[in-house]
Amino acid sequence: SVRYYDGTNTMVLSPIFEKSFFLATTTVDKTGNKFDTATSTFELWNPSKSVTLAGLYGRTDTGTAAFRCGDGTNWSEFVVADSNGEEDDNSMINNTFNMREDFVCEVGSAVSNPLKVTITAEFYYTND
Repeated sequence: SVRYYDGTNTMVLSPIFEKSFFLATTTVDKTGNKFDTATSTFELWNPSKSVTLAGLYGRTDTGTAAFRCGDGTNWSEFVVADSNGEEDDNSMINNTFNMREDFVCEVGSAVSNPLKVTITAEFYYTND
């Protein structure tokens, strides 16, 4: 990170940025599935530049739900989100995305009845 003084405070420029999304058990995916009854796949983003997925975080309102992210063919490991929030174990696999490649998250059937899940993905830009 780069630190600079803005005249009042020390500020930080970080190479990491985040994207988050929220799903309710009633949110329907592209094939009509809802994650409370079946594995659901959500196409979320096509980055304008190549990126590397640096981390995943998930939190439910109650209970647990498993999720993973990837390009629709290659996937990260599963993260089991719960009401305390859970992060991946920093051993990201299949975590590079070319310019305009699909970024997709798959949410497995709800393990113990959450009504919603929030997923946050951390990225940094890489060379094209």
